Amino acid sequence: WGRTLEKFCEEFVSIHYRDDGTVKNDSELQNMVDEIHSIAFRKLPDNAGFPPKVSSVVELVEYCTTLIFSSSIWHTAVNFGQFYYLAFVPNSPCAMTRAPPAQTDEVTYDDIMLSLPVKEMARVQIDISYSLSLFSPVEKYYLSSAAEGKLDILT
Repeated sequence: WGRTLEKFCEEFVSIHYRDDGTVKNDSELQNMVDEIHSIAFRKLPDNAGFPPKVSSVVELVEYCTTLIFSSSIWHTAVNFGQFYYLAFVPNSPCAMTRAPPAQTDEVTYDDIMLSLPVKEMARVQIDISYSLSLFSPVEKYYLSSAAEGKLDILT
């Protein structure tokens, strides 16, 4: 997937940016990149490694590929499988009702059971993970049938 997506981004970017100079001189692009760097990532160490400007076509392709990958493929892989893991609350409890044991403490079954969240909190965790794992009707539509005639759904 990664190489296919990168190739798509290379081809798309090459339509609009013929060389590094056109990237550097695109003030709207540079303003957007600076805004992401200085506002969106301002609270993260080193602004999450996001640069204050894009200097080349290669960099722009890399950032476009990362953005699309993160908001589509990675997001799908992380979110849509959550219910199967999180619905069993002991796998990853959303809250604990007791302090964690010390390294030297012997932990018993009863200690674990008494530490798990109350039923209401467990239900909230199950409901949220279920909601995050659902495909939207549009996603189901696109995944379950042939591609012909689907552009009209966007209008």
